[in-house]
Amino acid sequence: MSFVLQQSIKARASRIGSVKSFPPNEAKIAKAVTEDVQDATDKAPSTREEIYLDNISKLDVDRRNTSVYQIELSLETIANLLAREFDKTLFIREHADLLARLVASGKTPVELIQASRAVSMLVLLRLERSADFIASNVLPEFYKAFVDTNNDSAVRATLMVFHATLLYYLNADNSGFGLESEIEKYLELLDTESESPVFNCGILLSVGLLLSATASRNSVIEDTLPMVYELLSYSDPEVKKAAGMLIAQMYEQYDFSEQDDEDFYRPDNGFSGFKYEIETVDNFDMIAELEGLLGATHKTVAKRAKQDMRLEFRRVLATVESRLVALDKDREHTKLSDDEASLAAIAGLKLGRGKIVPIRTWAQLNLSYALKLLYGDGVVAQITGGHNIIRDSLLAEKDDSRQYRSVNKAPATDIFETSVGEGTMRGREDPRKSISIKRAREEKERARQFNEEDY
Repeated sequence: MSFVLQQSIKARASRIGSVKSFPPNEAKIAKAVTEDVQDATDKAPSTREEIYLDNISKLDVDRRNTSVYQIELSLETIANLLAREFDKTLFIREHADLLARLVASGKTPVELIQASRAVSMLVLLRLERSADFIASNVLPEFYKAFVDTNNDSAVRATLMVFHATLLYYLNADNSGFGLESEIEKYLELLDTESESPVFNCGILLSVGLLLSATASRNSVIEDTLPMVYELLSYSDPEVKKAAGMLIAQMYEQYDFSEQDDEDFYRPDNGFSGFKYEIETVDNFDMIAELEGLLGATHKTVAKRAKQDMRLEFRRVLATVESRLVALDKDREHTKLSDDEASLAAIAGLKLGRGKIVPIRTWAQLNLSYALKLLYGDGVVAQITGGHNIIRDSLLAEKDDSRQYRSVNKAPATDIFETSVGEGTMRGREDPRKSISIKRAREEKERARQFNEEDY
């Protein structure tokens, strides 16, 4: 609007001063400029809702009567407005239908991504009212876009994550029957020969989302773990890291309780030195592969990124070992007691000055990355603004029935410290700042003795 306004002002001023017999009158020009500015200000939408509706109206026209630039600008404006503030009143079915059609007709990467963001955030405002619409009008368009190899790999990965995010929220409270087939569809698209690893990372993130919502979790994990394990040998370090995070989530969410049955056969030395196993991948092979990645070098990765990656794999390794329960308690990565591990966190979500909420499970961390991709820096605004669906799923306490044990000693820095488009979203703690378990125990014992003496 500012560019159009400037052109109008210049044209008006030019007309006033164009008559040669009369010199330009500065007072008249100033008055004309003031009138144009006031007129544009009066007509411009002022409230957030007015801006939203104004941009919706700009999209609800024949494509031949508008420009690609205007479509992209309006979609981005709508998406950013929806991300920055939670307002249920903005949900109107006709608007959602319009945005879904724009996903189908998207001509550019910006159109596809921003239209997909906008419609996803809009339907999540009223999930209870839009479930059927999502299933029939939104998910099919997302699927067409991310299986289309003509689209950019980053666009395909983004739309797949949005597709999985909506499926996750549709199924999180109803046991997720049928999600196994969706996971299979994702994994069928894995391309180990691809020169662009971003799509494979999107697949792994999407699988993790659906894994959290599926009913038959154990069987899905048993079927897919071998394929994900193979990706630890992939050439790209980001794919390796994404595979490692998904593996940690799989071991975190696998139910080992049936292996406690008296009739369950367990060798004298356990399964490669562990009490439990996921039978489709040998414990020794998995542990050896993860231990090898702790010292792996990648020439294309910066020094700080290498440190982050090694710390990430140490966390993955410790999660796997703690879930399998090592029979040798002196193993390097299994020295955390149950009580200490239960208080640990993988990362932290900064909600305000001095307030960091811990992210305690790999499943929640996975979800946080997907929400970051969708809402950008607006995730915190959604939580604090009352978007209960987002808040409850992301900040829910861990499921103690799964005996999950983490490996970190304190919440990491804010996981949402980077913006959309900056690549992987990191917020990692410096391992040198961690307090040792031994020191923590000593401090705890001193505090106990002090309290007893004081009493």
